[in-house]
Formats: sequence, C-alpha cells, structure tokens
Amino acid sequence: MISWLRYLIEFWIPFGVPALLGCVPLWFLGRRRVEWFRWEFAACLTVPYLLWYTLVAIECRGKSFANVGLETFAIGCSVVAVPLVRVLVGRRADPRWVAGSLLGVVCLVAVALWALVPALPE
Repeated sequence: MISWLRYLIEFWIPFGVPALLGCVPLWFLGRRRVEWFRWEFAACLTVPYLLWYTLVAIECRGKSFANVGLETFAIGCSVVAVPLVRVLVGRRADPRWVAGSLLGVVCLVAVALWALVPALPE
C-alpha cells in the first residue's frame, strides 16, 4: 500500500475513536430533535481530519508522532461539539447554517492545532 495512504488510515484512528464514540450516540439520540443532513455525518468524520492531514503533509514543521496522536485526538474530541450544539440548538435556528458554521469552526480548530502546537518530544 502507498505509504501516505497507510499513514492517512493509521492517523485517523486517534481522531476517529473519540469522534465516533461521542457523535454516534448524539446523532442517534437527537434524531427527533434535529434535522440531520446526510452530508453532515461524512463531513464531520472526514473534513477536519483531512484538512489537518493535508497541512501536515505539506509542511510537517518537525512534528513527531506525539503530535499526531495529540492533535488528531484533540480534533476528534472537538468534532463531538458539532452534534452536541446541533441538539442543544434544535430547530431554533436554520439547520443548514448551523451545521455548516459548526463544521467551519471545527476546521478552524484543526488548522489552529496544526499551526500552534509546537513539535513535541516522542
């Protein structure tokens, strides 16, 4: 397998575990309270991670595997805020606007983690 593809899949695990453990129950329990969009599930579980991975692939900045674990875990935890806020807001606001802006905020978190977290020792 191509090495970058292998790393893409392996690095997704610290992101995916907290994201799935936090998001799936919220998506399930909030299904009657919120109008979920099909793109929302896929976007929350891929876009912030792929943005961070692309930034790391373009410029690593001397980051180690400790950074990979910490940053992807933090992004995965921040993704849980998307369905949580959506369930709390409910139908009081335009669901497309709320979903899109929350996804944008999580993407900004991914960029901020990549830019602001210094290289950690392994």
